[in-house]
Amino acid sequence: MNQPDLSDKVLTQGLRQAREWMITGEELLQPSIDSYDEDDLATDLVLRLRSVAVPEFYAILTLLVHQVEAIAADVLIRSLLEALAHAAWIVDGEAESDASSGRACRGDDRSRVSVIRRAHCLEYGMAKQFALSVQKGSPASMAVRTPADAEAWLSEAEEAHRQTGCGGVGRGYRDVARTLTHFGERMNLGAWPVDLWRVTSGVGHQLMPQQFAQDVEGTTLWGAPLSVIERLKRLDRAAKVMANFYQYVVLVVSPDDLAAYHRQTQTLVTSLAQTLSRIDQSTS
Repeated sequence: MNQPDLSDKVLTQGLRQAREWMITGEELLQPSIDSYDEDDLATDLVLRLRSVAVPEFYAILTLLVHQVEAIAADVLIRSLLEALAHAAWIVDGEAESDASSGRACRGDDRSRVSVIRRAHCLEYGMAKQFALSVQKGSPASMAVRTPADAEAWLSEAEEAHRQTGCGGVGRGYRDVARTLTHFGERMNLGAWPVDLWRVTSGVGHQLMPQQFAQDVEGTTLWGAPLSVIERLKRLDRAAKVMANFYQYVVLVVSPDDLAAYHRQTQTLVTSLAQTLSRIDQSTS
């Protein structure tokens, strides 16, 4: 079997395994997801993040089938990283020593900053960002009720946040990098979460088109197809980000299932690592 045939085969296998892993995870938690207490703001927010992250992950798997369209997966990986940052911050928080200027809400359970307070901080920040986006937009670009709904949500979230006693301004997009750095250190993952977020942010903002260029017979070709190995690397990254994010879904919805989730996830991560190793060895 020649190299292209081997690469295509292992990519197809990896994509299938990732889909099966996601389906199994959803089936594991679905009863708990269907019956959770909607008054639990922390759980509600994590599940809201999940409602976007799960279809995004499936979209990544679909994109990686195609040589040219696969590059769009980077933008969705960035979105998954932001979901990971928000979920990790709600559940674990971050040490007060990581604070810089007190602009945003800080702290973890050790510093008497509870999960509930962090959840209110995040919702307040989300409501502020949404209201600001609506204010900047044209009424013709949105539903009639959107401006009123945005203001109502902001008012409710701001009051609930104030009642927690927090003097911060709520969580915003500028907090993502710091949280991913803290998460990487706490989980002994190094700098890859925040590094990957920075790289994919550049892609999402069209700041790094050069990484899509290939030299073909002396000519620079923009928007070149991604090789199978590059698509496999993106699959590996997406699966790792999604696995780390989804463990927080398990933690807030059904912590008793965490061990089972870790077992099934380890199988996927190990398999993808072996797949990448096989390709690297055959191309070296």
